[in-house]
Amino acid sequence: MYRFTGTNQICGYQGDTGGVAFRAAEDGLQPQQDDLLLFTVARPRGGIVIQKVIAPQEGVYRVPIVHGDTRDLMPGEYVFEARLALGAKTNAQGQITGMRELDTKKSGGRFVVKEVKGRI
Repeated sequence: MYRFTGTNQICGYQGDTGGVAFRAAEDGLQPQQDDLLLFTVARPRGGIVIQKVIAPQEGVYRVPIVHGDTRDLMPGEYVFEARLALGAKTNAQGQITGMRELDTKKSGGRFVVKEVKGRI
């Protein structure tokens, strides 16, 4: 199962499911439905391997990690970041195309994929 193992690390096994959550409320402000989280996992030297756009649910951004996200990733360390696009605009594919403001919540976090022997 993928989950936070520290303040800046997400860890799990190839193909496992799970998820992580980010709270966005600061100074009593609650995120609006058009305040979207852009969650990105990339190789250390670049190259995005996972990217998701997440809307808030009751003030929390819940990022699901599904089997297909990590089953084909090589074991090792990747980097993740979570950025808030406030007042975001999206296209038909759900990609963020514009925003009023951009706020980086986490950057340079470790996303660790551990090896499994039995493949499903």
